[in-house]
Amino acid sequence: MRHFATTILFALLGLGSAGLLCGDEANWEEVNLEAVLLHNQGRYEEALKAAEKALETAQYKFGFLHEKTFRALMNLAEIHLSLKHPEQSEHLYKKALALVEETKGDENDRMALVLAKLARLHQQQGRNDLAESLFLRTLSIKEKIFGAEHANLADVLKSLAKCYTAQGKLSEAEPLYRRAFALVEKSYGKDHLYLAASAKDLGTVYMGLGRYRDAEHYFGRALTTLEQSYGSQHPHLVIALSNLAKAHSAEGAHREADSLLRRAIEINRKAFGSEHPLVASSLVTLGSACTRSQDYPPAEIAYKEALEITEKYYGTKSPQAIKIRESLIALYGRMGKEKEVARLQARPESGSAH
Repeated sequence: MRHFATTILFALLGLGSAGLLCGDEANWEEVNLEAVLLHNQGRYEEALKAAEKALETAQYKFGFLHEKTFRALMNLAEIHLSLKHPEQSEHLYKKALALVEETKGDENDRMALVLAKLARLHQQQGRNDLAESLFLRTLSIKEKIFGAEHANLADVLKSLAKCYTAQGKLSEAEPLYRRAFALVEKSYGKDHLYLAASAKDLGTVYMGLGRYRDAEHYFGRALTTLEQSYGSQHPHLVIALSNLAKAHSAEGAHREADSLLRRAIEINRKAFGSEHPLVASSLVTLGSACTRSQDYPPAEIAYKEALEITEKYYGTKSPQAIKIRESLIALYGRMGKEKEVARLQARPESGSAH
């Protein structure tokens, strides 16, 4: 009744429906913006109420097939994702997909956007077979819109590759990662920071395929790119150093691996202090590498320091401390140090990590 009465009032004033529509659009934009801002602030329950109002308003004022209804559906789906409501998000994405199919057809950027969102939702739920088919559709659409050599394709190529990786299809993932790397390198240059993530992805898949030389190459590219962007002592380098060390270790280059892991430890010490859990984590990585190479004395030193840091930070009964103690017990077993094994096993806090 209020909407009807307002329409009559505008007609009597000679303003017509165009003036009313402008008012409706302004009101909707205000509510929708409120939902977006609340979501960005992490106030998800309040954002949910605003987004539901925005969707209801868009459908009532403009109709289901309107662009504002599409935006409201997508915003509401994102808020439900933040609230850990995947079923609601999936339902809303499918409604948005139906809207796009009805208004714009099968091959457009909005269709690609919704398909990719829905695919990532399935991917997060471990439904990689469903995600795979949706990413393939997204890739096909983007290739037709942008061409096969556009950097815009890199994200969907990597997402599809991750689906294959999760299903153990590394041979199918590898050419997709390689193609994504080439697109990023061509578009942004050989030294751009974006290249580091693509290089890491390729290195990881080559490790899984047992192609350790190739893994060394791409992990090395990732490290070099990060060094050029952040300098040689930044904590962002630690994972890249550890990855390259794993590749060297797999190739039997244990000295090179040891040097990289010790560098990672020192970076973490300098950045976070000697008693930080990240230092302990780096020490555990070194201990594991030294154990695999049968270099037991440095492994013992690394594990003991990691255990001391971890027990002090998390407590002696923490799962983190128990796991390191178990590694140290196993190491002592290899070294034939039965008294040390018995000493650690006799500690009341020893037990299985959960």
